[in-house]
Amino acid sequence: ELARGAGESLDEATAERIARHAGGNPFFIVETTGMLLQSHEEHVLGTAHSHLLPPTVQAVVASRIDHLPEPARELVRKAAVFPDGTFDVADLSVIAEPNPETLRVLEDEELLVRDPRRDGIWRFRHGMLSDVAYESLPKRERQRLHQQVAEAILAEGPERRPKFVAYHLEQAARASLDLNPDDRSLADRAVLALAHAGDLSRRRIQSRTAIDLYRRALDLAGPEEAWGPREARILAGTGEAHYWLGEYEDARVVLEKALEIAGTDPTTETHAGRFLADIALNVRGDVDRAGGLFDRALAAARKLEDPWPIARTLLMAGWAPFWKGDLDVARSMFEEALATARANPERDPWAEARALTSLSSVISPVGDEMECLALAEEALELGREMKDRFTVAVAQSYVGNSLRRMWRLDEAGAALEESVAVFRELDARWELASAVGDRGNVHRLSGRLPEAERDLEEALRLCRELGERSLVTWTISRLALTMLARGEPQAARSVLEDSLSRVAVDEPGFRSFLLESQTLLALAEGDLSAARQLALRALEVERDGGMRNNVAAQLWWVGRLFGPDAVGGEAEMDAARRTLEEAHWIQSLREPEIIAQSLELMAAAGAPHPTGLAGTTAPRG
Repeated sequence: ELARGAGESLDEATAERIARHAGGNPFFIVETTGMLLQSHEEHVLGTAHSHLLPPTVQAVVASRIDHLPEPARELVRKAAVFPDGTFDVADLSVIAEPNPETLRVLEDEELLVRDPRRDGIWRFRHGMLSDVAYESLPKRERQRLHQQVAEAILAEGPERRPKFVAYHLEQAARASLDLNPDDRSLADRAVLALAHAGDLSRRRIQSRTAIDLYRRALDLAGPEEAWGPREARILAGTGEAHYWLGEYEDARVVLEKALEIAGTDPTTETHAGRFLADIALNVRGDVDRAGGLFDRALAAARKLEDPWPIARTLLMAGWAPFWKGDLDVARSMFEEALATARANPERDPWAEARALTSLSSVISPVGDEMECLALAEEALELGREMKDRFTVAVAQSYVGNSLRRMWRLDEAGAALEESVAVFRELDARWELASAVGDRGNVHRLSGRLPEAERDLEEALRLCRELGERSLVTWTISRLALTMLARGEPQAARSVLEDSLSRVAVDEPGFRSFLLESQTLLALAEGDLSAARQLALRALEVERDGGMRNNVAAQLWWVGRLFGPDAVGGEAEMDAARRTLEEAHWIQSLREPEIIAQSLELMAAAGAPHPTGLAGTTAPRG
């Protein structure tokens, strides 16, 4: 039926012969039928001919192309040099004469089709048609055509369509190496073009595309034993692209190889070194190794005397002292990064925006959240000016968290919605885990507990898939709080106990998060004495950390749940309240009220209610 539909003039016997020969393959049937319907000299002369059926679909397509009029045959073969079987007539005109009549012949022959949405764009009807047409070109002709297209685009401007240029130089190089393996001139050009296109994609967080471009560059780079700084830089870019995808083990392997073959190349040292250090810090939890790697990367960046790597290395290295609780050192590094980015004569808004959000992180635990919000909004404005969606999403996550602490929950939720959507689209998995968890926390505080649990479970799953150690602890604690608020103490206990087997209890920030969750679990189970002891231990941990707002928030939390005497009296409570109000940490003032309401709901549902629990209505105003 398909053969008869494709060729209405075919007799029944011929249609059945085509179907048998094609084995039911629809594409083979249509192409074979098209070949038989082509006008041959025998048709004009009225002489007999057998129309022997070719053995493969490729042979069918080749036969159809061979029987085209010469202008159409030449045009379809040249059109095949463009990637994905798609081309712009303007580009094709560089190497051929795509007059409308010839294009119409190829359209009538169902080899080419117009793009209905883009004027002047055509494509091959099927990928195999393009492949067969391309294979019919001699290699020297392929080299000439690809090189001609690349040179024409480069003449329009060196930064125009870099991936397109890289593709054509790559294909020209492959043909050239087949013809003369000793001539690497085109191959070396192609390596540089592919690496440059990979760099641009990486900077746009188009990580999968970047990895593919880098892989193709290394495929043309020659034997591995001869690799040097050029290949080391390509490997460093590959490692960074894996990093943004959350593929930390792949990133580590490639980055270590980059350092191994780089020799004394400072560009690779600073690039590969800082990402290796960040993996050591945030994935392995190895603060000492991270510090050493960051020191090496920063020394290499300063050796280059280039503001771009200096700013980026400072932005990553500042998190090592932050993890250790040394906010002054972290802040000085982020401030230097900001000053370096702003002093860059070519402007570096990406690093400037990242420095602003990093500064908001070190200011928030000890300063005014209004200042943090202003920094995040400035970063957001830069992201929108750059039209850099990743920067926008990062800034929105900081905006959302500042708004949450200030108890502007509806605005916080809107900011985090945009952040989640962008990170999900970009497949930035660590950032997605962070933003989804933050959105879940806003849902929890807003009383949307099913949505909160869904988001926090997704965030926890992502953390576990990534092998992440810095974010997972917070996520576990917020999920446990949500489960307790839903009246699910057994589920909360299960997630806490399961997590203890996965995360070391001495991880930065873990102890206070764990103790807080265990406090509430003890309260939910009616054990006031154990809950009080756990809460006081959490307060001690925060006091040891010395971050003003964190200490005030924990003190207020403990005092509201267990009474002012538990924390040193009313004067201590008043001081904590003033600190939180001055810092605009309104969430911390409201949190005990939310906890009390959850405990009352559980008690109403039959759960034990601890006697002697202090009143928890938060003060108004």
